[in-house]
Amino acid sequence: MNQEGIPVKEADVILASAAVRNLDWVRQQYLPFRQDLEERGWDLDSGIFVRTIAAIGHGRARLIELPKDFWDHCNLKVHWQHTTETVADVVKRLAEFGVTSAGLLPSTNSLIPLFALHYQTLPVWGQN
Repeated sequence: MNQEGIPVKEADVILASAAVRNLDWVRQQYLPFRQDLEERGWDLDSGIFVRTIAAIGHGRARLIELPKDFWDHCNLKVHWQHTTETVADVVKRLAEFGVTSAGLLPSTNSLIPLFALHYQTLPVWGQN
């Protein structure tokens, strides 16, 4: 619980930890991307992004299974690039089929495996 008595989610703690390790990442990259999606009808909570980054970067969406250095700067830079490109492409393709907002989905959590699966079908972007 935070000071206001609101339960804190695991993804929010991890996002805060990633922000500490990656100065300005949240303000300069994460929040603008999330806001752009929200303006287009895709209001997704931080858990969707954190678990998608994990699924794309490590092949697992369970946060407990991530290595300790997963959120370090070099790793996050690559994982975030792949995540943003994948999410943008999926949202674009869903719109082609009339799915123009998260409100049309039974659960936004269903996007996590969709993003991860879509990432696996795309060309690899500069991975070693």
